[in-house]
Amino acid sequence: MNGDLLPNSAQISGLEFPQYRMDQKVLDDSEYLLMSDVSLYSFDARYFGLISGLQIQHVVEPLFTWGD
Repeated sequence: MNGDLLPNSAQISGLEFPQYRMDQKVLDDSEYLLMSDVSLYSFDARYFGLISGLQIQHVVEPLFTWGD
């Protein structure tokens, strides 16, 4: 936020994923930037960018979780 990286959000070096770049801006109410702060290896907005709220079909809630 405001130039600070979210936890575990640095680009993964050595992987050949496309990198999404955007100019600094405030998101519209219909835009979402999906990020994981849990996994370093999440395929998230660092690679595919913003999505529209219309693209969200369901909310997933975990049944159980475990540590590393």
